Amino acid sequence: FEVLAIRTARLVDAVDLDVTVSAGELLDGIEETAGKAVVPGAVTGPPWAGVLPPRSGWRPVEGLPGAAEMRGAVAAAVAEFRTRDEELPEERRTRAERDRIGREIWSRTLGATELPLRAVHAAQSLGFLPPAGVEEGPVALFASGPWLRLRTPYGSVALRTVPMALPVTPGR
Repeated sequence: FEVLAIRTARLVDAVDLDVTVSAGELLDGIEETAGKAVVPGAVTGPPWAGVLPPRSGWRPVEGLPGAAEMRGAVAAAVAEFRTRDEELPEERRTRAERDRIGREIWSRTLGATELPLRAVHAAQSLGFLPPAGVEEGPVALFASGPWLRLRTPYGSVALRTVPMALPVTPGR
């Protein structure tokens, strides 16, 4: 994965609860009319669980533009992708070529930061960026080691700036 979406929820009762759960199972356990939710069992075992961002040690990063400029950058990138895709000759309109164009566009950084546009696109797609016309609220960028986190009032998006180095051992 390249971008990890994070959404926290405030509990009505003070409970010491810090778990990673399946979003689908959590959604299934929400009873909106009763104002209750059943917290499913913790997710354990998947390989990605070991590469989650740190819980502490985040420091602010300067240079992040406001939400309106971020929405504009995403809109411009989407328009550029569509234009470049339409300009491809039919024989080059392949998944590999589209992926190459996408990697080039979404790897560009935003403003005076190292935050790639793919993180901003994910935040907008998930509804984490404040919508146009709504009081924007605090949108901030933080770093911790090789991680960046774009935090908004609606959720966060985190990503590693350096790929994970996983040990590889030859099969026997």
